[in-house]
Amino acid sequence: MGSDIKSSYIENRLDQVFKGVCAAINPKSILEFGILDGYSLKTFIESSGEDCDIMACDLFDDFPYNAADWDTINEKYGDRVTVKKMDFYQAPMYITDNTYDIIHIDIANDADVYKFAVEHFLPKVKDGGVLLLEGGSKERDKVYWMNEFDKSKINPYLESIKNKYNITIIEDYPSVTIIKK
Repeated sequence: MGSDIKSSYIENRLDQVFKGVCAAINPKSILEFGILDGYSLKTFIESSGEDCDIMACDLFDDFPYNAADWDTINEKYGDRVTVKKMDFYQAPMYITDNTYDIIHIDIANDADVYKFAVEHFLPKVKDGGVLLLEGGSKERDKVYWMNEFDKSKINPYLESIKNKYNITIIEDYPSVTIIKK
């Protein structure tokens, strides 16, 4: 990946997880929320076939912190990806159930984001597909902004639902959680 791309995934080469998931599923449709510089998006593009429809969504300049730049993302990926400005919490009402092979969510995740994703986005995943979420490990729950802003911890939420879903947490930090449908 290029040095111009920022991502917490880079340190542990978590792009390998995305590549592996794509190899296993051979997705025809991918939805991503939270783009930043496009680290995971680039991996999905490179790891899926030309016939895979990819939609990348972000709040862009409406996100007050470390936000993706609309022009940059469209310039880099717009010829292969549909880029939309969309609110994560509003999106499920516009998506039909069983639509996507892979949904990846990386939007300053905490337990509230996870709970919403499991309840509202997991139904949007096709049978045999996966919901991928940044975070999930106990170590990731200790990241400074989770404590500074009193965010709800992800790992206890995952522990509370582990008997209902097929859940795998990859790496200690930043970690990726895979929930298979």
